[in-house]
Amino acid sequence: MARTLYLTEQGATLSRRGERLVVEKDGEALTDLPAAKVLRVFVFGNVSLTTPAIAYLLREGKEVAFLSSRGRYYGRLISSESKNPMLRRAQLRATDDPRTRLDLSRRLVLAKLANQRRVLHRRPGGKASAAAKEVSAFIERAGKTASLEALRGMEGLAARAYFGAFGELLEGMEFPGRKRRPPPDPVNSLLSLGYTLLTYEAFSAAAAVGFDPYIGFFHADTYGRPSLALDIMEELRPVIVDTLVLGTLNRRRVRPEDFELGEEAGKPIALLNDDARKRFLALYEQRMLTRITHLSREMTYRGAVHAQARQVVNYIKDPRNGYEPVLLK
Repeated sequence: MARTLYLTEQGATLSRRGERLVVEKDGEALTDLPAAKVLRVFVFGNVSLTTPAIAYLLREGKEVAFLSSRGRYYGRLISSESKNPMLRRAQLRATDDPRTRLDLSRRLVLAKLANQRRVLHRRPGGKASAAAKEVSAFIERAGKTASLEALRGMEGLAARAYFGAFGELLEGMEFPGRKRRPPPDPVNSLLSLGYTLLTYEAFSAAAAVGFDPYIGFFHADTYGRPSLALDIMEELRPVIVDTLVLGTLNRRRVRPEDFELGEEAGKPIALLNDDARKRFLALYEQRMLTRITHLSREMTYRGAVHAQARQVVNYIKDPRNGYEPVLLK
């Protein structure tokens, strides 16, 4: 099965040798694997790619995403963009139609809230149960919203209740609530990194089916924000990232001592060290390759991201096709 190659070793170089991709540093081979087994490449920080490696990745349609060493997304290298103008026109018509936009957005939000409630149910009693009841109330209200603005309000209030109780699901760690830009503590740091990776998965899926990832339904148009990618990933945040972060921290796969507290733009930031980042990326990849049953067939979570993008295509072609969310069991 093809996998994502994560390049995190600062100063390393990715090169191609025949039908293999090799990662080297100071003359020592760190990774040597068949090129055909690489789905895409994530480059973190100061890592170089040789021209033959770049040419191979472009020719084979394997995307390369560039991020900072801290996990901030910069951009991607691709062989070509979508050649389907008819779908782009259909996307624009659908996002300009208030009824279609609200209906699809409601489906996405209700799925996200249902998954948040399911996560909270894993720790009955106390704040988690109380927050689950709040989220249930927002699910009922969101299902009756008559405007996109009201729906966004319900989603925001549900997120506040959810993350207000998220710390209760953690064992022996403090969580001050969801904070980002920059994330000031280990929990927020892992959530932010996970969401960045998942955003790119959804971005790639949206582009692969022929959409413009920057024109969405639920998320408002904002310069530089991939609104459709964020739409697609909404229901998957609790399913893939939140449960991954909880499991990683509660099983002590990543510990508080794996972080360094620093400062960015005068604000505190929790920085994951290199070894712990490699462990977390391996766990993320394992999560994405986990097999589930969705749409009456077996697929990985990575496949499910792409399946959801295709469902959006089918929905805007004809809303009667419906939309089946990925729900946490």
